[in-house]
Amino acid sequence: MKTSPLSRAMKTSPLSRALLVLAIASASTQVNAQDSIVQDQSAEITFVNAPNMALNQQQLIQAIILRNGQALLSQTQQQVAAGNINRERSLLQPELFAEARYTDTERQSTTSDRLSNITSAFGTIDEQNTDVEAGVRVPVATGAELVLSWSGNQREGNLVEAASNGDSNTEAVASLNVSIRQPLLQGIGNRIANARIKEAELQHQRAEYDFHDQLLRVSSSALRAYWRMYLSSQFIEIQQSALDNARNIMQETQNQVNAGRQPRTALLEAEARVIESRAALYNEEQRWRDIQSELKTLLNLSHDAYAMLTFTPIDSPETTPYGASQNFDAYAEDVLSQWPGYHSALLARDIQRLQTNRAVEENRNQLDLVAGYRTSALETRIGDAVSESYATTYPTWYVGVEFSMPLGANLKRSGDIGSAEARQRQAEIELRDIEVSVVNELRTRLHQLEVAHNDLQLAARNQQLYGELYAAERSNYTLGRGRLRDLYEREDDRIEAQQRHAESLALYQLALVAIRLAEGSLFERYGVQINKTLSQG
Repeated sequence: MKTSPLSRAMKTSPLSRALLVLAIASASTQVNAQDSIVQDQSAEITFVNAPNMALNQQQLIQAIILRNGQALLSQTQQQVAAGNINRERSLLQPELFAEARYTDTERQSTTSDRLSNITSAFGTIDEQNTDVEAGVRVPVATGAELVLSWSGNQREGNLVEAASNGDSNTEAVASLNVSIRQPLLQGIGNRIANARIKEAELQHQRAEYDFHDQLLRVSSSALRAYWRMYLSSQFIEIQQSALDNARNIMQETQNQVNAGRQPRTALLEAEARVIESRAALYNEEQRWRDIQSELKTLLNLSHDAYAMLTFTPIDSPETTPYGASQNFDAYAEDVLSQWPGYHSALLARDIQRLQTNRAVEENRNQLDLVAGYRTSALETRIGDAVSESYATTYPTWYVGVEFSMPLGANLKRSGDIGSAEARQRQAEIELRDIEVSVVNELRTRLHQLEVAHNDLQLAARNQQLYGELYAAERSNYTLGRGRLRDLYEREDDRIEAQQRHAESLALYQLALVAIRLAEGSLFERYGVQINKTLSQG
């Protein structure tokens, strides 16, 4: 790419400006697979702080997926969602528990102690207690919680010694315990826990679709920058050619002034033309540098570390008409069936339905059946008590029900369910909005493609005609039969036609990227496998 000064500000047709505003939402072309970019074994592009790095669209998309900050943030959201699944699944996970406590008590005897025959002689009661319990809590499919545990207590002190007439100062109690709490209304069948797990799984699927959607959007932004970089490069070449031509004309004008075939004012006009062309070239080069900076930002490349890095687009623009489907309804339905944003909205609706059902379940009245059974063994040593705790000589069991409900209107129930139903309606409205948006976007982008391709054909013919007119005028001027002003007017027309053709090429590529973004087919077009990329990430 040439790097001299700049040319004058470009002229664009009203149609081209309208298309540029419309299509600056995307871009695309034919992929020329080349090995000009250094790659490591993980397919990560290695960027070198050097100018003129050849880059095609496929390589750009791969680098964007692996490096773009927004894409990486969206990918970490998948990891957050995966962690939430495990957190919710833990609600149905058996739990091992154990606790132990040692207590050393020394207290004055109370009036009640002194009235007792055993403790009447004690001014101070000295006692040590060791309490231990270990077991498991097991959630069961009915929604009940089953607790199986072993507990023991060892007590020693002067009170125990007095009660045993000095035979021992230690007393040990051990027992096996079984208890169960079975919900009969709220939480029966683990409906709340299962709903939370299902919601987490759907949220994870939605995060995957959101990640795919985010990758599509950042990739399309990169491709738009790619084709604006191409357009800027073409404008620089056009303006560089115009500057070279202006210098040649100035030299030829100098010769004609010296020969007396042109007035001296013609030389002043030729010099002014050189200055205008140089200024226009400077402007185009600055626009090119801005796009280079935009690409570095999208690729998460620090300007300090890659100040010298510049990119050179190597893909050729596509010029063939886009093969649109003749049956638009079937085409739109097929696009919806695979569009990640639509799938994300479907999952959002399903999640809100689950949350509505869960709000109903969580606000039922509380009615639980509770039951338990335990053994008991009393010995002087803890080891003996443990051995005897398996016997059923001294059992204790209980059974009962527990009930609770709000007094008056259940404000929590009405608030939770009302909010959940409102969020469900929001999700359904959003889903319908996306359906309409996708279909309308497809129609708009297809029409944009048709207009852009027609404009491209017209611009190509326009460039050819003005090129021939300029060549004829230049020949007349060389022969001394034309005016310098007429030559400059023809050159202006030729430059504008060249710019319009380059702009039409870029606009058609932008329109192609726009339709592929709308279809969700951007990655398929460039052979990028998202699942493989995710596994690398």
